[in-house]
Amino acid sequence: MTLLAIQDVSKSFSNHRALDRVSLDVMQGEFISLLGPSGCGKTTLLRVIGGFMSADGGRIVIDGQDVSSLPPERRPLNTVFQNYALFPHMTVLENVSYGPRRAGASRKEAEVRAHEALEMVGLAAMAPRSPRAMSGGQQQRVALARAIVNKPKLLLLDEPLSALDLQLRKRMQIELKQLQVQLGITFIFVTHDQDEAMAMSDRIAVMSAGRIEQIDEPETIYRRPRTRFVADFIGEANIVPMQKDGRSLARDAAFDGVLRPENLRVFTRADSLPDGWLSLPATVSASTYVGGTSNIYMVSGGRSLHARSYGVLPGDIREGVEIIAGFDPADIHILEG
Repeated sequence: MTLLAIQDVSKSFSNHRALDRVSLDVMQGEFISLLGPSGCGKTTLLRVIGGFMSADGGRIVIDGQDVSSLPPERRPLNTVFQNYALFPHMTVLENVSYGPRRAGASRKEAEVRAHEALEMVGLAAMAPRSPRAMSGGQQQRVALARAIVNKPKLLLLDEPLSALDLQLRKRMQIELKQLQVQLGITFIFVTHDQDEAMAMSDRIAVMSAGRIEQIDEPETIYRRPRTRFVADFIGEANIVPMQKDGRSLARDAAFDGVLRPENLRVFTRADSLPDGWLSLPATVSASTYVGGTSNIYMVSGGRSLHARSYGVLPGDIREGVEIIAGFDPADIHILEG
């Protein structure tokens, strides 16, 4: 069932069009990430959904109700901001119970619900503490508890993990996804981190210049990008000139084939290639070995290529060496545009 319908939403600032007739349907219980570089429109779209910014055109419909003209507090949603926006003069319990109190709950009822929300995020024992005495990860959990305590239909998250260190960020990705599944609340998550979006999302909406370039499941986004922008932005992509059928190489780049680095192999002899594979002569320009993974960078016909494999490189694969770059044509994806 569609919970959120974004219909032809546009927004401009002076001469800059931040959103260009964006449309998107989000299902009940989905975890959707809005992914893209700075300035692509993802945060603007989140603010329009939340009611913090009005659109120039289009509609926002939540659970069948047009909320386009409603303020944030009258929309059935809540928001977790990048800076958490906790009240420093309140305890953790008071921060989390603030929402139910505003909604008309008694102090006792609000505290019971706040304790339940804190239990969900693993912070029940810290209810008496001040947010100032907590780590960044703990403050992030408090912000989540405050956002879910009123059980909104929709939760908006504006890069809530960006201030955390790498290890904590990866742990919180897992915990946040588990919490979303447990609650069954629909999450709209804004990020510029492709790995974060791939790890957490049911679907990813890749944005560029105020438009959604593609919305799909993470594997589809990675394996079958629709455009050159998506192919380049998600992971790393080798762009190879192919015939339209995707089964043979072309001299001209009338059709671009996307080949991920893990699908490109390096051979020292052409007769070593498996049957049916295609090949390109190339010259090694650099190689690295990091964390059990070898990366070989090469040039073929003026094009840069990148191969990735596990294990240590053979000693004869080094800068300046002529090699054969081979791949199975089944691993090629022809771009639509």
